[in-house]
Amino acid sequence: MSRGCSPGVTCYNEAIKLQAKPEKGEHMKKKYVKSWSTLAATVLCIIWVLFMCANMEDFLDLIWIIFGVYLTGKGLMVSFSQKAYERDCAQQAQRRRAYRRVFGRWEPIVIGGISLLLLLTVLLAVLAPQHIWLFCLMLFVNVALAIWLNRKMYREFEKQKQLEEEHPELINAEEQGKKAHHRTWLILLVCFCLLGAQMWESSGVYPPVAQPSEIEEAQLEDLQLAVDEPHYSLRKGYTLRWSLGKRLGSTYKIKHQGPGSEALLERMVDGQWMQLARDRSSFEKTDESPIVLDAQTTRMDGTFSQKYAGYGTRLKAGCYRLVVCAEDESGSERMLTGVFVVD
Repeated sequence: MSRGCSPGVTCYNEAIKLQAKPEKGEHMKKKYVKSWSTLAATVLCIIWVLFMCANMEDFLDLIWIIFGVYLTGKGLMVSFSQKAYERDCAQQAQRRRAYRRVFGRWEPIVIGGISLLLLLTVLLAVLAPQHIWLFCLMLFVNVALAIWLNRKMYREFEKQKQLEEEHPELINAEEQGKKAHHRTWLILLVCFCLLGAQMWESSGVYPPVAQPSEIEEAQLEDLQLAVDEPHYSLRKGYTLRWSLGKRLGSTYKIKHQGPGSEALLERMVDGQWMQLARDRSSFEKTDESPIVLDAQTTRMDGTFSQKYAGYGTRLKAGCYRLVVCAEDESGSERMLTGVFVVD
């Protein structure tokens, strides 16, 4: 007599095993890769992690790297482990059926819309990090939607699991094998977009030459501009630290040269200083009121970021100078310059 199977976890597990049992002759074809789509997503994720490691700049990049390592480890397990692949398929199929039971025909739109919003948030963080408030708003909306969805679906997942444990015949093996792994394609899409966005951003934008400069350098004894060696970043272009040294007793106002920077950037072309055009779409919103250096102040430090000042992310080899505008007590503007070289 065949041994019966009482409803419960045992019956559910046996049903899964029967559905996953290979047909006659299939055991001769050993598959080393269980999911090619997951493996493709994992390879893209590995490339993205290596790219981020090679160009890590701040703590946020470290968070992205940790997240990428987690996805890589899980993707490798699902790609090469039959047990992990079957478990992942079963869990995703179960969740998909629960979503379908709650949202009905709107299930693809609800889940797809939430996934699309998450993807747009990630792309905004990569392509436009200067729009911090918009990113925070979209991040808040994503977190709120995630909390709402988890609270709404938690009991439904438990009900769905209990229902399938009691009625294993409800499990569709074909759906589990073909449709349940839709999350893999979402991960593949996200990794592809992230990698593509990083590569596109890293392709570089050179600021075009606008017109000859009419700025005359001021020779001041009580105020001097010093520029450090430029630091190059693949995603942000050149960053320079500059400083103003001032004697006690004098007062100056440092005027902003448009949003995003207190300094202008010029390039030497055939012995003539040329102004470089700025892309105003990349400006950061900053306080444009003048910075006052009172009589007791002897030093002011500043940072010039090529990308956020609107000058692209690349510079051709040559001689450049930063231009800072200082207004003295009489209201006269004095232009201070600091020269640096890009190899």
